[in-house]
Amino acid sequence: MTAASSSSTVTSVPRSGMVAAAFAVSAALVAYLGARSVGVAMAIPSRPGSTVLEPLQLPLAIGFTVAVAVAATILAWILERFLSQAAATVFTVTALTVLGLSIMPLVTLGLAGSDIVALAVLHVAVGGAILLPLRRALVTG
Repeated sequence: MTAASSSSTVTSVPRSGMVAAAFAVSAALVAYLGARSVGVAMAIPSRPGSTVLEPLQLPLAIGFTVAVAVAATILAWILERFLSQAAATVFTVTALTVLGLSIMPLVTLGLAGSDIVALAVLHVAVGGAILLPLRRALVTG
């Protein structure tokens, strides 16, 4: 990797991370507002381990979306720095694994079917909005 390609990649992953965060927040808004507009509460536990459910609040959804986008951007940048050629593959496998693991608990929380579907759609929309721009930045370098 030359100094010129290194500097373009250094700016491309963070820039793509900002794009990913914007897309992910937009996807979260659409999924959230769509679910709420048809009467789906998108119930979640009131705290970790709790059996008391409460409707997902938009600021919480947006906050987690931004946090995940930042974490994914940092991971993509680290992988690009240390794995260069395999970074896109490792990033994609890691991102899809995290996405799958984030969806699995939804069926064990005792949620209504409509809440499970709405939350799964939210997870997939946000995950895709984060994965695609960052993977593209890693592939194109």
